[in-house]
Amino acid sequence: MPLVTLFGGYWFIFGIIAIAVLSNYTSKILIECLYEKNPEKGRTRVRNTYADIGDAFWPKYGRHIVDATKFFELIFVATVNPIACGEAMYYTLPNLPVGKQIWILIFGLTMVPNVFLNSVKLLSKISMITIFFALANFAIIVAYCLGQSASWNAEDLLVFDPLRYPLSLGVILASYSSQIYLTVLEGNMRHPEKFNTVINFAYIAMTVLKIGVGAFGYLTFTNTVSDMVSNNLPLGLYRITVKHRGNHPVFHGLFPSYVCVCSIW
Repeated sequence: MPLVTLFGGYWFIFGIIAIAVLSNYTSKILIECLYEKNPEKGRTRVRNTYADIGDAFWPKYGRHIVDATKFFELIFVATVNPIACGEAMYYTLPNLPVGKQIWILIFGLTMVPNVFLNSVKLLSKISMITIFFALANFAIIVAYCLGQSASWNAEDLLVFDPLRYPLSLGVILASYSSQIYLTVLEGNMRHPEKFNTVINFAYIAMTVLKIGVGAFGYLTFTNTVSDMVSNNLPLGLYRITVKHRGNHPVFHGLFPSYVCVCSIW
């Protein structure tokens, strides 16, 4: 997020709020498409997956188009996670004779056992751990940035790169890409009628966290900010704690819906 602020300044705040609102709205209407109003039973869920929605919209090709889109999105997510973990460990432990590609391979192999997890309840419980880790990362980074607040200059936010800022919005959009998991989550809620309330809270909370990390991180490191703000932390307790908590392979691979609830960067 601080890197996006580097390209957009104050426009970063407007951009992230706009994307959060649109993403929240699309999440709700996608879930609403799973239901139909029955004169006798009222609002009834008649579809279980996005493929079912695609089939209802375009009976011959809709299901295949939706499945193909989901496949490529999941491939993207599965590819990004070990790369992020590997790079984090490489920069955290630069003195070890282990290359970046080896770290990525290690994390990729560590995530393989996740394919045997098929219990949504188990994933939900484990996801709570990722929430605590994400909040711990947020607290550590914000605490460090607040400690450097004496060097902040509000005029640093008066920046705008018309070429790179639109591209950087893709980072924000990807951090809100939770829709692919929502059908499973909503279908396993004890009170699915509260879905809209839960999703509203999640988007508000994460938007506040993203704005905080983006603004504070950029004001602290300005033009030297890295694509991963944790790389800007001094090599010591702060940085090692953030890397180990935020990039442990188990917690990156186990619960995909943390993208909605926990992805801060």
